[in-house]
Amino acid sequence: QSEYEGVYYCLKTLPIQSKAVALACIKDRKRILKSKQTKSGESTTNTAYNEYNNICHRLGIGGLSLRRFSDIINDLAFLGMLNNTITYTKTTNVPSRGKKKIIEITISLERAEEIITDDEVFCSFKPEIIQT
Repeated sequence: QSEYEGVYYCLKTLPIQSKAVALACIKDRKRILKSKQTKSGESTTNTAYNEYNNICHRLGIGGLSLRRFSDIINDLAFLGMLNNTITYTKTTNVPSRGKKKIIEITISLERAEEIITDDEVFCSFKPEIIQT
């Protein structure tokens, strides 16, 4: 039916932490789309990580380090769920360059969110879908 059917199937079978990371990316992107005051309009590893920590806290599960979170982002990119692009920014007062990983979800936010929240661990996030 869709070129992404395999991605949706993989999403359904991911371990809990990977689903939490995927859900965090989705929620972060939806928050940015809803918010008009976001300057860049970009979902980054750091903004998604904040969302991830909120999800872990709400579920009562231990969160991963930012490095491990970033590794799972790479895994999700390999599966075809998202693209992650590293951009470098030159800061004015520091000669070194900073880097930022931008996350772009390549599949339907709603369908992916629906698949993740079908998992009994994440079913408490389902009512939020209906409201948005």
